[in-house]
Amino acid sequence: MKEFIRDKNEKIDTLYVILISFLSAFGILIFCTKCSMLYPFQDGMDTNCFFTVGKALTQGKVLYRDIYEHKGLILYLIYSVAYLISETSFIGIFWLEVFCATIFLWYAHKTLRLLTGESQYWSIPILTFIAYTGYSFSYGGQIEELVLPILAWALYTFIRYMFDFQKGEKMLSLVKVFFMGLFTAILFWMKYTLTGFFLGLVLFMVVLQIRERNMKYLLRCALSFICGFLLVTIPVLIYFSWHHALSDLWQVYFYNMLFRYNNRDIGMSRIEYSIRKILLTFWRNKRYSILIVIGVAWFTMQKKLKNCTSFKVGLWMICIVTTFGIFYSTQYNRYWGEVLVVFSTLGFVPVSMLIKKVFSKKRYGIQHFSSIVILLVCIMMSRLFSMNSYLLDYSKEDMPQFIFADIIHSDGQNGQAIMNYGCLDLGMYTVLNVVPECKYFCDYNINLPIIYETQREYIGSGQADYIVTRSPLDFAQDLYEQVSYVEFELEFENYIQPYYLYRKVNL
Repeated sequence: MKEFIRDKNEKIDTLYVILISFLSAFGILIFCTKCSMLYPFQDGMDTNCFFTVGKALTQGKVLYRDIYEHKGLILYLIYSVAYLISETSFIGIFWLEVFCATIFLWYAHKTLRLLTGESQYWSIPILTFIAYTGYSFSYGGQIEELVLPILAWALYTFIRYMFDFQKGEKMLSLVKVFFMGLFTAILFWMKYTLTGFFLGLVLFMVVLQIRERNMKYLLRCALSFICGFLLVTIPVLIYFSWHHALSDLWQVYFYNMLFRYNNRDIGMSRIEYSIRKILLTFWRNKRYSILIVIGVAWFTMQKKLKNCTSFKVGLWMICIVTTFGIFYSTQYNRYWGEVLVVFSTLGFVPVSMLIKKVFSKKRYGIQHFSSIVILLVCIMMSRLFSMNSYLLDYSKEDMPQFIFADIIHSDGQNGQAIMNYGCLDLGMYTVLNVVPECKYFCDYNINLPIIYETQREYIGSGQADYIVTRSPLDFAQDLYEQVSYVEFELEFENYIQPYYLYRKVNL
């Protein structure tokens, strides 16, 4: 009878965690991501790049060979599905964000419950608020946000394994190792700098098993991991091989990213620059960085865990490899830091223990009610504190993308031959629902002369009917006339940028 009641309570607990995770994800993201239906438009330039490429793939273009962008195939396949859901909005990405956030919160709570021994419902809406209102969240739809559930699963798997290891269970399930390989491949074929978490975890497990002299088990783990990795990798390679684009894959995704994207002169060593970026990221994202510092410090000083040295070493190894895998570059983007949110879960452990000491067990048991109150407060606060919510005060009629689209349509044109020049994708391809004719359809922040040569030739030969840019056109002025100019907040509040629309003379 006791087992029946316990199982029933476990099911109720599971359902409640899923419910509060979903409500937190939906209620906060609807105000925080520009992909939300509440926003007039998603003007994030990276997100529009992804959407444009995803759309191009549905029209038969081959990634890297026919249309240039330097992220991985899996990301663009995701955006292809989003395009099929809605051709001129990001509603498909919004629901994907809600799904990913729900899974992320689910595993974050499982980790917290494992470490504290009790459910901590109140932490779910607070973690959601911290994760999606901070400086690193950017404008929504970024890879770093979408991979959080995978990283949360990996963190939970690591901690669960270390608990079992301390109890004498030295071997991690080969099924979990298989999924480690599969998830590593997914990250690798989205953006391989995000594989640092799994690299740190794998290195730690290898060292641990060598120390335990479990060489046969280590070999089985290697085979399981490789099988999982290949399950994702082989279809990707088949795609490029089938389209005779393996050389394009190598040139764009590997060579250009390793030797072209990271060759900016920074005036200091790359390691020094990376450390500065890490410190800057922690400073700008105080909400989660404080929790990370508290959580990692608590684990480091923890003496109650039996034989916990390996635990601490593994955690530090994963944190360090993950962080440097992201920031070891001569570039810097604020959304890179979103990945670190996964470690903020650890900071709730000492906080939960402190709450348990302050309140009696009886009062501590009213979590269901308190979690709903906290959720409502966090939803209201997300509208106020989100980096993106300024855009909620605008309508489509205020935005340059729709102003320019109206002009193009009033000319009797569909904008098929429009060129986004001198900047990342401003969203005109999305609003007009067109696939760019030029392979290099925007600027990519990469030192590659062929990009600029091809774009200038496309414009200079008069192939573009319209050009959208953020600065005055400095060539082909006899072919194009400026027809509109708008100033608007670009991507985040108080970052005012001009938008120019040029039209071919005598179109």
